[in-house]
Amino acid sequence: MQDTLFIFTAVCLFIAVLLLLLYLRREMFDTRGKSAPRATARVLSQFAFLRRFKVLSNVNLGDGLAAENILIGYFGILLIHTLGAKGNYYGTLSGEQWSVVLNDKRTHLQNPVLLMQRQSAAIRTLLSKKKLYNIPIECIVYISNKSSKTTVSITNNGEILMPGKLSGYLDKTKFEKDLGLDIDQIVKSITDSDF
Repeated sequence: MQDTLFIFTAVCLFIAVLLLLLYLRREMFDTRGKSAPRATARVLSQFAFLRRFKVLSNVNLGDGLAAENILIGYFGILLIHTLGAKGNYYGTLSGEQWSVVLNDKRTHLQNPVLLMQRQSAAIRTLLSKKKLYNIPIECIVYISNKSSKTTVSITNNGEILMPGKLSGYLDKTKFEKDLGLDIDQIVKSITDSDF
């Protein structure tokens, strides 16, 4: 009986320490969200594994553009740009810059929606060089920081995903569509380009 109680206490203590470390990482150590793109890539890889989809990270698209995370499946292409910084996000979908405010300190960043529109156009150019046309490309900005100090004051029509919503978003039926696309050919067209 005492062994069972000891094991139960040890497991509870381990879980409590793990949750504390995750909280401290989010709230104190990684407030700028530098690890957020890698976490997004892990979520995408888990989703892609059973479906035989492909996930590409940090892909050079030419002209100084690099796509952070790309999910390629039978449905088409999904571009995801992750913002993991803690703070209040302000801006517009068409503005050149967004602002992130935390503790009265304002930081500016390039509008990721406009950035992904340029990335999407670059991908279409790469695909057209290989005579691949009519491949759906969707772009999503994922704000991943789950802190209570993270808010978004940007009106959007679904271009921005809030914290914790990525897995639910990937479960939509549109990602189950099979348009008969050759995933390997798309991957090769994007990654084998000379710049």
